[in-house]
Amino acid sequence: MTVSQKSLFWQQHIRAWQSSQLSQTAYCRTHALSLANFGYWRKRFTVTHRVPAIIPVVRESLAVGVQLRSPSGWVITLPTSIRVDALGAIMAALP
Repeated sequence: MTVSQKSLFWQQHIRAWQSSQLSQTAYCRTHALSLANFGYWRKRFTVTHRVPAIIPVVRESLAVGVQLRSPSGWVITLPTSIRVDALGAIMAALP
């Protein structure tokens, strides 16, 4: 049996199980299937067929400016209008 044939075989069984209202154990016992193989393929289809989640992102106001924070705890707040070259020079001067 090829990989695509195995995939189709298990996909059909997983769909049938989902509509059967049986436990996985009972379904596998009824159809003489290995519970371990059934679980493997069920997990594989679940992982590969997930719908990507949409995560809302809230953009905070930049009215306070650009903040540079160090691991040691200091914070430098710069205006949002700072020029890129000036910001680069400040970052280069930091330890």
